[in-house]
Amino acid sequence: MPRHDDRDPWGDRDPFPDPDLPPDAEFPEDEPGRPAPVYEVVETVVCWRCDYRDVPDRGRCQKCRARIADEDEDDGDPWRRRRPRRTDDNGDPRFGAVIVYFVLFLLVSIVWGWIVLLGDRDLGEDEILRGTAVVEAIDTVLVLLSLVAVGRQPLGAVSVQGRVAAWLWAVPVLGLLLGLNFLYAEALRDFLRQQGLQPPAMPLTGLTLLLVCVQPAVVEELFFRYVAFGSLSRVTGVHSTVFITAVMFAVAHIYNPLGMPYLFVAGVAFGYARVWGGLALPMVMHFFHNLAVLATEGA
Repeated sequence: MPRHDDRDPWGDRDPFPDPDLPPDAEFPEDEPGRPAPVYEVVETVVCWRCDYRDVPDRGRCQKCRARIADEDEDDGDPWRRRRPRRTDDNGDPRFGAVIVYFVLFLLVSIVWGWIVLLGDRDLGEDEILRGTAVVEAIDTVLVLLSLVAVGRQPLGAVSVQGRVAAWLWAVPVLGLLLGLNFLYAEALRDFLRQQGLQPPAMPLTGLTLLLVCVQPAVVEELFFRYVAFGSLSRVTGVHSTVFITAVMFAVAHIYNPLGMPYLFVAGVAFGYARVWGGLALPMVMHFFHNLAVLATEGA
């Protein structure tokens, strides 16, 4: 029979009753009289926004109400995905590696911009092509080294329907980007002509196809929409990551300062394409975007 203890506020009531047993069930002396209580172990996390450490309240920080989710959570919606820092996490050194390689990336662009814009003489078409090839070779090496240093950078899984929709939406988005690019480029050409300057134009050849379309679409997207994007998404939200990497993408083209505002807009579009369509989608968009620009300007 259940034992009674005057000091026990439960009396003869079992705080953890077994629904499969009758209330007056007896237990042998060599078996436990009551089922062991089951406790749910909930891991505390550190909020990515305010650094408050506690158990999430319905998926949100109890202090600032920022949306946080477990690293293992996979609800098919990358907008809600957050990777909170664990209580035993002492920081992610991979993010520091991204900053180092971005600075190196930027230094190469600054040097090339100084040669093109502030050099003692105007560069010819062949010299610009050779210089571009050297710069892109250095950038390729830096990106490959950053891939080794940072490692795999997966994002939240996207449903098949969401991925298909992203690829379908990429067509009109790319059309809008190209329309904006042509309007912006024409305005810049008018401005440069008024200053007595002639903007350079590259013909569509096998070499320019490689340098202007293939290499940027693969190498730049690997760094900005994979290495940098994956590392930043561990410490901030998806929207913030899209805009920060878009700024990095624009600043990395400092040798083309007049084009940086448009490059930021293109970087935002490529970033959201990365979230919903995977890494291949911004690569494809980047390639066809540059191909259309090259074919139009080189015609």
